Amino acid sequence: MGGPSANRKRRGTRAATLRFCLALVVLVALGGAAYAGVRASQDPRLALGDVAVSGCSRSSPDDVLAAASLPRGSNIWLLDTAGAAKRIEALPWTNSAKVTRAWPNSVSVTVIERRPAARLALPASRNGEEPGAADALLDAQMRVLAVGPDDPRDIGLPLLTVAVLPPSAVAPAADLSNTDAAVAFAAYRTLQAAGLHVHSVDIGSATGIGVVTADNLRVLFGPSDGLAQKVALYRNIVVKITAPKNVAYIDLRSARAPTVLFR
Repeated sequence: MGGPSANRKRRGTRAATLRFCLALVVLVALGGAAYAGVRASQDPRLALGDVAVSGCSRSSPDDVLAAASLPRGSNIWLLDTAGAAKRIEALPWTNSAKVTRAWPNSVSVTVIERRPAARLALPASRNGEEPGAADALLDAQMRVLAVGPDDPRDIGLPLLTVAVLPPSAVAPAADLSNTDAAVAFAAYRTLQAAGLHVHSVDIGSATGIGVVTADNLRVLFGPSDGLAQKVALYRNIVVKITAPKNVAYIDLRSARAPTVLFR
């Protein structure tokens, strides 16, 4: 028996006991989960062994593995795969990378490489190489993919030559999108779209944009504006040239006064 005060006290005691029991259950569950997690992290069946790399044609699988920096023997389910993919994507040739885990301890890296779009002629090397002994290989976004002698697979790509290059031009993974190399490549694409196939594009302070066509004719276009119209003018001129081998260059810097200089 008891009054309302005693009943409230008993209910309060039961509620406190229930809260304590629930807290104890939660702590036991958390402790069990933590213990299971520790045991799982030490399970040798989940320890990373070899990593499979696919998609490398121009880049080195060893460089991809080094950039991924996935420690052997680590639990694969605790690896930072997003960080590994980001490091791989910083490599010169990598456009995108995907790091995938599979049960129980398999990890694979799939790389999609960038595509070379142009060669950039470098000035005489700091190591004393002759001019033209090494080029920078660029993709369409003007990222430097590689620096060195031309790969036979890239010989058909246009050769860009500019007067001024930053020191970073000789560094793989450098961004040249804000340099004259990007201006030269944009001119190349404009000329291609206008139907004029060229081997090389150069930019000089006095000549502006100059090219060597697929017919080995040297053409000076000057500023980059009005290139498509100047291509039409070039076509009207070139059909009248009977001996192209005797032409030193065709000067279209002034569309009003085009000039053909013979050797």
